[in-house]
Amino acid sequence: MILADYDVDVDLRNRVLARGPRPVGFDVRLAHAPGAAASPISDVTVEASYDDGRTWRAARATGRAGGRWHVELPRGTGHVSLRLHAADTAGSTLDQTIVRAWYVAR
Repeated sequence: MILADYDVDVDLRNRVLARGPRPVGFDVRLAHAPGAAASPISDVTVEASYDDGRTWRAARATGRAGGRWHVELPRGTGHVSLRLHAADTAGSTLDQTIVRAWYVAR
């Protein structure tokens, strides 16, 4: 079983301020449940939607040490929804959709 732990720098109103032309980014840690056999995470894709999931655009996910991935969202404003897919080399997968995860303000 693969678990996701999101690290997003939101304010007290669950908002992220997009700064200039830089994409909004956050980290996600992917790990196996305690006691489960751990296989390397081999595939991670993230998509974002700014219209409550009617349309999706690819986000950029870059692997880092310790099971962390850095995600850069496509440009947009408003409530962002996320769709995450992760798979390990043993065939375990995680598919997770979060509607209105937080608000992106410019």
